[in-house]
Amino acid sequence: IVSITLLSNVAMASTTLRFSGLTGTDTPDRAGVANIVAVPIEPGHPNALFNEAWNQTSGVLLLEIVLGTRSNVTYVLSYPLRNKATGQEAVTTFISSFAGIDLPDRLLERGPGNAATL
Repeated sequence: IVSITLLSNVAMASTTLRFSGLTGTDTPDRAGVANIVAVPIEPGHPNALFNEAWNQTSGVLLLEIVLGTRSNVTYVLSYPLRNKATGQEAVTTFISSFAGIDLPDRLLERGPGNAATL
């Protein structure tokens, strides 16, 4: 499972987030899954909802915002990506967005303890 933490200084609605570089998984293509929930860390804020599309070959995950986020609120969502049985070097992953807020690819940083994506 991949955990994604989102924090934006603007509210996001009608935007699609694109995560690329997530190669080397055993998770088959998926599309049309609705209502992936992003939960706010701070109490008193509503959840955000996403529709998703995953492409195993390209390693691209698209999350289309259905119920938007609020500005300056941290949201966490989990997505079920499964590593292959054999190991691999850590991949380099990027985030971008389009269809509302357009941002070019930006490198995703490693998590605490140098935890790597996949």
